[in-house]
Amino acid sequence: MTVRSLFFLIALMVFMFPAITPCFADDALDHFDKGNMYSEEGKYEMAIKEFRKAIKINPKIADYHYNLANMLFASDKVKEAIIKYKKAISLNPLDSDFYRNIGIAYVETGEISKAKEILIDLKKINPDKAKQLEFFLAGTKKK
Repeated sequence: MTVRSLFFLIALMVFMFPAITPCFADDALDHFDKGNMYSEEGKYEMAIKEFRKAIKINPKIADYHYNLANMLFASDKVKEAIIKYKKAISLNPLDSDFYRNIGIAYVETGEISKAKEILIDLKKINPDKAKQLEFFLAGTKKK
């Protein structure tokens, strides 16, 4: 096979491959966008369903797990939310919002020692977000 033929074959594959493969990423993103829309409308159960669909299509996107966790938290399913926050952190360990929110969830469930452990990590990543978690932890002392 000549270099020219090989180049032509590669070029053909590059241009044709997207046309013959399904757009799973777009489907997941569509569900994610719908979930966000339902979330803004306060339709948490519908948002949860959409985020779960997005995760089923593409489980490797941290934001899908994070937004699902936020909706679970808002629906008083805090322990399930913690599981999803953990998953989001495992996929993107540098996002300080994930740490702050799991810390708040731990405060909500009374797991103060776990919230304090999260606070230590959060101070290294984003001191401003750590202050937000400290605010929630300070509220537990007044109870």
